Parts: sequence; structure tokens; C-alpha cells
Amino acid sequence: MIAIKSRWSAWRRGPVGRSGTAVTSIVVAFLICSLAACGGSSTARHASATPTPSATPVSHGWSTIPSPGVAQEGNFAGVTALSAADGWAVGQYEGLDSLQRTLTERWNGSQWTYQPSPSPGQRYNLLQAVSGASASDVWAVGYQMDTDRVEQPLIEHWNGTAWSVSPAPSIGETSGQLSGVAAVSSTNAWVVGFTTIPAAGNHGPGQQPLIEHWDGTAWSIVNGAAIPLPPDGSQPYNNLAAVVALSAGNVWAVGGDNSVGNAGTQALIEHWDGHAWTLMQGANPNSNGNALSSIAAVSPTNIWAVGSGSLRGPHGCGLGSSAIIEHWDGTRWSSVSAAQPGNGRGFSLASVAAASASDVWAVGGLWEVSSITPVLEHWNGSQWSLVASPVGNTARGLTGVAAAPGGPVLTVGQYEGADGPAATLAEQETGGTISVVTSASPGTVFNSLHGVATISANDVWAVGSSANGTLAEHWNGTAWTVSTTPNAAPYSDSLDAVAAASTNDVWAVGTAGSAASIQHWNGNQWAVASASVPQYSALSGVVALSATNAWAVGSSNGPLVEHWDGATWSAVATPRGASGSYLNGETLLGVAAVSANDIWAVGANTSLNCGGQLPALIEHWNGSSWSVIPNLPNGILIGVTAVSARDVWAVGSGDNGALILHWDGNQWSPITPATPAAHTYPVLRSVAAHGTADVWAVGGDYHAAVVEHWDGHTWSNVPVSTPGVADNVLLGVTAVANGELWAVGEYDNLNFNRSYAHQALIEHYTP
Repeated sequence: MIAIKSRWSAWRRGPVGRSGTAVTSIVVAFLICSLAACGGSSTARHASATPTPSATPVSHGWSTIPSPGVAQEGNFAGVTALSAADGWAVGQYEGLDSLQRTLTERWNGSQWTYQPSPSPGQRYNLLQAVSGASASDVWAVGYQMDTDRVEQPLIEHWNGTAWSVSPAPSIGETSGQLSGVAAVSSTNAWVVGFTTIPAAGNHGPGQQPLIEHWDGTAWSIVNGAAIPLPPDGSQPYNNLAAVVALSAGNVWAVGGDNSVGNAGTQALIEHWDGHAWTLMQGANPNSNGNALSSIAAVSPTNIWAVGSGSLRGPHGCGLGSSAIIEHWDGTRWSSVSAAQPGNGRGFSLASVAAASASDVWAVGGLWEVSSITPVLEHWNGSQWSLVASPVGNTARGLTGVAAAPGGPVLTVGQYEGADGPAATLAEQETGGTISVVTSASPGTVFNSLHGVATISANDVWAVGSSANGTLAEHWNGTAWTVSTTPNAAPYSDSLDAVAAASTNDVWAVGTAGSAASIQHWNGNQWAVASASVPQYSALSGVVALSATNAWAVGSSNGPLVEHWDGATWSAVATPRGASGSYLNGETLLGVAAVSANDIWAVGANTSLNCGGQLPALIEHWNGSSWSVIPNLPNGILIGVTAVSARDVWAVGSGDNGALILHWDGNQWSPITPATPAAHTYPVLRSVAAHGTADVWAVGGDYHAAVVEHWDGHTWSNVPVSTPGVADNVLLGVTAVANGELWAVGEYDNLNFNRSYAHQALIEHYTP
């Protein structure tokens, strides 16, 4: 049940990507497809950002209010060492405006310091590799993205004083990335990557390698080796990931090649002899699923390349992926066995660096259930062996390694935070000891607010998660500030809903590790409340009627209902819905109360896939027992609000987009939502009401936040301005007695990619 719990919690909060279990994104994709009808802490990790007070909102309509920051965020993707006291690490970070910016930091032999670098892309900027010919001649490459989502190569240069953008050759209307760079001299440097190939006929788009050369004046595109087309007629899908230069006439580039077509991918190796690029045969020319990600040279007859490949079982069955290591001895490439962490499955190597023939390092990651364990390997001249990392949880494993003769070995990556990334990670190896080195994380934070509750116009609570775990923010009428909350396991703790009985009596529910969690605010501090909850469970909704009567709902192998009687929380028996125990996927996601004897809880069976859809779930408490409402339409109900015993609203997602149901005292009926053309697949996630003719629902789709209003007759779309270029979603809304509304959620600039930081989104409505 833990997998069902965690994947629903993540989906409810918004788009997901890598964080969570390996199956999370797959189940989320199935869920959306179904509803669409198949069309050890360090200072660097937990450093706090100073909250920025905001003025009291006075404008009429919807306006965005800044959310204070928690912790810091940054991502290293590549590293190089020019000498023992001169190194560079590159990557990206996210600003308060949600723009992904380039990140460059310099190593002086004892510490890392942040150096500003350009971010020309309006939506996204990332540096993936760095190399230098001297202290005043360093190149960094990656890609940028504008608002039209087209990726373009990005090249930047350090002249000893500052970073600047170096114009890259035009690749036309196609998109492309650069992922490797090698600097030979001030008049000789190489970069590699790929460009896209448009779809043709019955085949989808593909990729082809991109190679560019610097002659001291400008960059130009150089033709790579001719690669055979796939025999099955599909588009080639090839790329070059890394490059190393031993001299002007001896350059190597590696990546992946699918010239075997749909059968899989094999390592791609190209060599420059000073005149032309030629294909070189790797160690496993008939491999299935192999790709090389990095290359390093000791000498012309001693070169290493690392990456990942497929494990094959009996009868060709796939067993997962494992790292590969290949070695060039001056005559041919051969396979060398890597030291295997665990059972070797889900293991890949991202980077390799060579200080000498008997001192070579490779780094990567081992995919675990909730994060990626960093992997370090060392070659002593005769074999590879594992070296323990002082950090146990990362967002991507270790992404880069650099080694200079006589200096420390530098590795970089990113810490794993709660449901997403955290701060930059830098390690060094000196004298056989590996230690963490503090590195700057100039970004803001991974914040997401999931629920919001009102006590008065000057007393509002919002809860969610951050890179530090649970997150609670409070509005005092002037500014939002962060309130400290307990955390059992910062990697997974989250608060998903909040309800208030009074200023000194506020409840928040969510998860802590693999079990449901309840926290309470007593007017002075937040504390974990004692509750008997199943080990594999989650709570997603809460309502507080009084100091002695509160309800929380969620899931644990079916619907879960907990009740507070003023002294203890205890489970209350609840029936299953019409969809039964199918994969134990039934969960309750929202709850609202008319009175102590009239409470509504909504949800769904979230074990959906493209093969079938299941009815929404609504349960009712009459003061003595819970009962299930039959004959509901297919869909998922996420939010519910009660105006009166004859006026209750539930919202979520149905067969064709937003789903809205209304209770008139006798039956539940679907009400047509507003569906603006710009919103391809809106999902409504929360609903609040000022009265019978003034009801508000919020949510989002793949592109923008959605706000809808009921005037007593029809639902209409209400435009709302949000700070992200796109990918804004509102997850909770609450009504203030004076007619105001607060809505909370998250935003970023990359659709469905929680590998990058999200920012908390707070919207305010003044009538």
C-alpha cells in the first residue's frame, strides 16, 4: 500500500518526475491517461533563506503574494580541475521568478565560491560540462530554452575576470543541447551534444550528434562520422555526451547510437585524427541498451569511458540497468568490470576522471526506493573498487568528478530534499579520506503549498513541503512567515491539508516516512500529535468543527478515517466504495462538515490505468456511521466544501477534464464546469464558498493555474496572473469572512519535472 499512498500524494500536489518511488511517474501517467480517455545534514543543505515580507494586498481581484523561502537549492552537473588549486563546477539553480539559471562556482584549493554567469534563456538555462585550457580560458556548455520550449545550445566563456556568452553556430529551427567540452588551447576547443531530427512518415522524431570547434575566433559546426541508419526505417536517435582532447590531432567523443534500430542502443565512439572524425568500434558492438556518458584520458594508450547498459537475463529478458566501463589501450576498446554496489541493478556511472594510470575515479548513482545513493569507484592500476561516500541520499547520484595530479579529487552532485532536490553537493578526496565541502547554493527553494485554512482575515495557515520536509506558513495580515514544524524524515515528510477550530487550535495532516502524520498548533508551536495510524498510510484531508471534534481522511489499503474527540485520535470504520478493493486503491482526499452529524468525504479509487475508469468516491457521516453514495460518475474527487445541508460542492477530474458534483439535499448531480480552450486538461483540486451564489474552485492543467467561479447559475473561468512562465497549479483555496480568498500551490518553469525546484505559489483575492 505504501506505493499507492506515495504516488497519489505526489500526483495530488502536482506534476511529478523522478522523486518518489521508481513507479510513481508511471502510475501518474496511467492515471492521467485514463481520465483523458487515453488520448546526515550539512550547513549547505539546510541553510535558511531570509523571508521577504510582503505588503498587505489591497488590489481588487486576484494577485500573487510572495512566499518566504526555506532552505537553498542548486544543482551541479559537471566539474573540472585545472590544477590542485583551480577548479570549476557548473550546473543550475532556480530564482524567485522560477527562471532556471546557470550556476558556476570556483575551487581555490580549499573552498568553493559562487561566480555569476549569464542566463540568456527566458525559461531555462543549464550548464552541463566545463573544461579549461588555462586559468583565464575556461569553457562551459549546456543549453537554454525560451518561452516556446525550443532548446538551443549554450556556450559560455571565462576570461579570467567574468563569464560571457559565446555565440554558438545556428542549428536552424531544430532544437539541440551541448553536454561535453574539451579545451586544448586558446585556439582549439571542442564541444559535443545533439540536435533533433523532425518526425518523418510513420516514424517519430530522432536525434543526431552535434560537434562544434573553436578556432580562436568563432565556433563552427564540424561534420562527425557517418553513422548507419537504423535498418528498421526508424529515425536515428544518436547523441554525443562527452569529449576529451589529448592534442590537436587526437580527440575522442562518446555517447549513444541506435543504428541497430528498435533493438536498442549501443555505445557510440568517434575519433578525430586532425583531419576527420571516424567511427570506432566499442567493446560490445552488438550490445543492447549501452550508452557512454563520460571519457577521460591518461595518455594516448590509456583512455577510460563510462556509462550504463542493460542487464539481460534468460531468454533475453531485461533485468534492469548496470554501469559499464570501457578502456582503450591504443589498439582497441575492451570491457572492464566495475565494482557492483548491491545487486548492480539500477546502477549507472555518469563521470570519469584520471589523475594517473593508477589513480582513476568514476562516479554515478544506485537507484533506491526514495532517492539515488551516490557511487564512487577507484581504479588502482589493476581493478575497480567501491569507495564509501559520506552522503547517503542524493537527487541524481554524483554527476561529475575531476582529478588533477597532486590535488584533491573533486566530486559534485545535489542533495535529495523532501519530494525533490535541495542544495548543491560537493565532496573532495584527500589522502584516502572523502569529505563534504560546503558549496554555495544561490537558488531559492523547493517549496510547495498543498492546503490553506482561514481563521480570520489576519490569521491564515498554509501547509505543504519543502527541501527540509514539512512546511507551514502563516499570514498575520501583513506578511507570510515560515513557522517551524517537526520532521521525522525530511526526505519524505509532507503536510497535505490544514484546518482550524480557533487561533490556538489548528490541525495539519500528511505523511511522515511511510505513515500518516498529524500535527497540531496550540498557539505557540507545532507538535506531532499522538495517533494510532497504520504503518502504510496517508492523510490528505482534515476538518475541525471544535476543540473536541475533528476529522481526518486518507488511505491505508482502502479509505482511512480518523476522529479527534478532544483527547485522542482514533480510527473510525468506513465502507469501501462501488469500485471495491481493486488494488486496494481507494482513498479519501478531502473532507468538509455541515455539522457534527453531517460530514462529507470525497475521493476515488486511484488504481486506474488506460484500460478502465472507476467511479468517484463520496462517503457521508450521519452522526453514527459512514455510508457510501452509489451511482457516481467516473472520476477522482479531490476537494469538497459545504455551504449548507442542501448545498455541498465536490471537485476533481473526470473523463473529459474538470469534474464538479453538487449535493442539493437529495442527490449528487454533475454540474458543467467552465472549460476555457486554453486549458487542455483542467483538474480542479480545491473548492471554497462564501455563500450559495459565490463558490470558487481552483486547480490547474498542464500549462496554467485554473480558477472557476459559481454565481448561482453557471461556472465561469476567472483569469489569474501567476509568476511562472507556465506550469502553475493551485492546490488549495479558503474563503475569508470578508469576501477575500486565499489560494496556494506551486509553480516552476518545467512541465512535469520535479527534478528541479518548485516555488510555493500564494494567490490572494480581494472583492
